[in-house]
Amino acid sequence: MISLFSKRTYKWSVLSIVLILVLGAVLLTNAQTVDGKDTEDARQKANAFLQEVNQDVAASFGLSLADLKKVDEEPLYDQQEDPYVSTLLAVLAQVRRTQDYGDIKPSVYLNQDDQSGFVLEKKADGTNLLYKIAYHKEWAIVKTDSAPGQKMSKVIDETGDKKYSPLTEAQLKQYFKENKISPLAVQNIGNFTVVLYKTKREDLSEQEKNIVPENISVLTKTLRLTADQEGTIINDGGGSGDDNSAIVPVSIGVSGGGSRYGRIMYATVIINDDKLLQEADRIMCYYANDITTTTSVANQKAFIIPLAPEQAEQLRKEMRMLINVVISDKDGKVLFDNNEWTKNSQKE
Repeated sequence: MISLFSKRTYKWSVLSIVLILVLGAVLLTNAQTVDGKDTEDARQKANAFLQEVNQDVAASFGLSLADLKKVDEEPLYDQQEDPYVSTLLAVLAQVRRTQDYGDIKPSVYLNQDDQSGFVLEKKADGTNLLYKIAYHKEWAIVKTDSAPGQKMSKVIDETGDKKYSPLTEAQLKQYFKENKISPLAVQNIGNFTVVLYKTKREDLSEQEKNIVPENISVLTKTLRLTADQEGTIINDGGGSGDDNSAIVPVSIGVSGGGSRYGRIMYATVIINDDKLLQEADRIMCYYANDITTTTSVANQKAFIIPLAPEQAEQLRKEMRMLINVVISDKDGKVLFDNNEWTKNSQKE
């Protein structure tokens, strides 16, 4: 396994990139939690399993992995100022948005020229997918092929006949107390209660610290929580990003994914500028295919804005996400346009 790039300054884009903390070979929703001395052993087993998966995928398309260079994904998150890196991560995110529960984490292999390569993916039913990628000012998927393969997904702790639902007010209050969380926003979506909050790097688990650069002291995080009929609370993961509230007027993120507990998609918006917050009346989130959401501000600072299930599924299948966020006053005057703000900030 190789790392393509030297370490550089870490920087988050305005449309926050959500870190998917995948420490197992399958998606996070399939992975067992490991701590302390078990972490390295679990990582080695996961890598061995993923190598076995990649060999099966490669064999389906007559590829020799020995002739290719495997990309180590984790170091890339430190180097996102480089378009070569950021667009490669974007391609990976594009593939992940098509994944369902049980699908296995995709891997990237490059040819010796470092200008072309492949993303290898295996679906839960054993289907192998090969995404041919190429770099011309940015990385892009140029061709996708599929072939039957061996079913290898390791699904752990099946749900059986259990039913899951958002947390009750009492459950949520207790969870916040036990985990020392001061929420910025809480929203029930499908079977989940989604929580938006901030946390210090020093309070992260050792696993999370390994993927978060040391120069980041505070993170903005989301959690997806659900509960079964017995009242057992399940943390189904989430995402995190650098707290950029000191440098941008509005912090924006988007998350979409599925697990055994359900599939949801939502945007997160935090209005950091006090004057903007006072004048703001509504938030418009724009997605592909003319899909939009409108949310009333009402002096609220932070928001978790869900998409309807059918809209989320449409966007997932087409591998498309959030395009823009616009904040207007009560007369319809645009106070903040994320795309315009990004263009102007890049000129400075």
